[in-house]
Amino acid sequence: MKNICTVVSLLFLIIIGCTSTYTIKDFSSKEKFIEDINYAFVDKESKITLTGNSVIVSKDIKVKGDSLFTNVMIMENREEKIFSSHLSDIKYDNSDARAGKLYLKDGRPLTALNIFINHDTIYFTNVSEIEKGTSIPLERVKSVSYNRRWSGVLMSSLSGIILGGVIGFFAVTDAHGDSQGFMGAYYSSQLGLIIGAIIGYLSGDTVIYKFFP
Repeated sequence: MKNICTVVSLLFLIIIGCTSTYTIKDFSSKEKFIEDINYAFVDKESKITLTGNSVIVSKDIKVKGDSLFTNVMIMENREEKIFSSHLSDIKYDNSDARAGKLYLKDGRPLTALNIFINHDTIYFTNVSEIEKGTSIPLERVKSVSYNRRWSGVLMSSLSGIILGGVIGFFAVTDAHGDSQGFMGAYYSSQLGLIIGAIIGYLSGDTVIYKFFP
């Protein structure tokens, strides 16, 4: 069987993107637009695209007045020291003998740079990721977006079934070149379902709120 639909269905599914885009025009007022954003972005990892097209990955977006408030993760470096008796292990990076993980007695790891051992004391730069609140003027915000993975699975799976079935009906032939008709459509739609579900989960369904058209 010349399974042409396998390649064609995959190509179709790759280029299909599930995206829902909203602007102020889709709401009765600017207040309703902002209210919907504040509700939709609670506890969601999101992207903030600024007017210069730079992107900030953040969490818990909230719009108030003329500003957008959010929490961003930043890297903080602190110079610290610890007694070796407080550690259970040290694992160095392969690429840098002065960087690695320091494991405390309770199993917690510390990401360390500039490790220096002097007798029973270890000096190092503690690298940690902390959440910090920040505000951005709305005039600098182009759009905000988040991804719904399971919604993407549903939409791409349905697309896969339909595309796989249609293409399988017309494109799948046996060794003699005869069309397989409904049998080809059945097997190709099953294949489309699987491929669509995988691609849908990886790409998701993106929800975008645009401040500027």
